[in-house]
Amino acid sequence: MKSIHINDAETINNKNRFTKRLEGERKLDICYNKLFKMLIDKGMKKTEFRKLVGISEGTLAKLSHNENVSMDVVVKICRKMNCTVDEILDILPGPVNGTDEIVD
Repeated sequence: MKSIHINDAETINNKNRFTKRLEGERKLDICYNKLFKMLIDKGMKKTEFRKLVGISEGTLAKLSHNENVSMDVVVKICRKMNCTVDEILDILPGPVNGTDEIVD
C-alpha cells in the first residue's frame, strides 16, 4: 500500500474542492456584445467604462469573456450608461435538463 504524504493529500483535497465548485456552478449562456458595441458607438474605451461604472478589472474581464456577473453589476451598468438590460446583454438559447433541446 502506497503512503500519501501530507502535500499529496492536500493537493487531492484542493482538487476535489475545485471539482465540486465547478460542478455546482451554473453557467448561463450570456453575451455582452451589445454592451461593447455601445461602447464603440460612444467612443468609450473599456478602461473609461470600468471607471465610470465603478467595476473591477476582474469584472470587466468577466464581461469581456461573456461570463456571469452579479445582477448588481448589471444594474450599475444600466444606470451609468442610461440604458436597459436588453440593450447590453443577450441570454442565448441553450439546452434544457442536459438534453439537446433548445429553449425559445
